[in-house]
Amino acid sequence: MPQIENKITFGIESAHYALITNELLLTYATPVKLLGAVSLKASPTGSVLTKYADNGVYIVISGNTGHEIELELQNIDDATMVELFGQTITAVKKLLVETADIVVKKFALLGEISGDAYDRPFVYYCCTFERPEFETKTTEEGVDSVTVKLKGIAMPITDPTYGKKIIKSSCTKDTPADAKAAWYTAVVRPDATV
Repeated sequence: MPQIENKITFGIESAHYALITNELLLTYATPVKLLGAVSLKASPTGSVLTKYADNGVYIVISGNTGHEIELELQNIDDATMVELFGQTITAVKKLLVETADIVVKKFALLGEISGDAYDRPFVYYCCTFERPEFETKTTEEGVDSVTVKLKGIAMPITDPTYGKKIIKSSCTKDTPADAKAAWYTAVVRPDATV
């Protein structure tokens, strides 16, 4: 039985990433949890082309190139710096090293937005993050933490099964419970178009 629609949405939790293992077949590694999600902002990118004729708007074409994304975390762990940003940990001294020739990885970004009627898991299928900025500040009267903001893009990627370029999916009120339950075990891709 379908649930009622959400009246409000709020919060973010269960942020995960899953590295793309084969871009042509669109396969992913198992999702890995990102701890301490604080916020997510996704701003659409692309342009609108408007052509005029016959003394009015003749045609409007919209280009969808994805989203600019900003994910704020309480902290970012060493394993994520290695996996997403190509840093290495040295064998003996166990130093986390950033080199000039690193290649930033492509991955799916998964998470969940809460709602008053049902939660809405989502996935952006092809993302990259810029190297994170580093910021810290002195301790004053009380202890306060500094968060990490990961900035990047979610871009279109061709899904050979769905037959189109895809950017994002999210659950609806009618998404089967088993699809929601398996959301973080593997990247859920759309079924074939109708």
